[in-house]
Amino acid sequence: MYKTSFKISKMDCPCEVQMIKMKLAELQNIHSMEFSIDNRLLIVFHSGNYQQIFQHLKSLQLDTSLIDSSAADDYSKTNDTNERVLLWRVLYINFFFFILEMATGFFIWFYGAYRR
Repeated sequence: MYKTSFKISKMDCPCEVQMIKMKLAELQNIHSMEFSIDNRLLIVFHSGNYQQIFQHLKSLQLDTSLIDSSAADDYSKTNDTNERVLLWRVLYINFFFFILEMATGFFIWFYGAYRR
């Protein structure tokens, strides 16, 4: 597993990020990508050589340059899993309070608190 950083000078809005994602989606050796629009930086976690990735980025004509490529010892795919678990927990909490609010409204109506 390798971690390669690219400086993309003309990447200044989410449109370019989507363009890059679509262009690099063709490659099978990319495991994940991290974008920093403010710093105009792309970090790619991949297997194999970075030359193919670099050529795809160059073809977009966004003034791409290679910053660094090294072995990625700190790569872990758990970030997506952790976020997914957190979002499911928030959904369950939201659903619980929705049911609680519905039940409370039903009981208040049933016992005549709002009847005239």
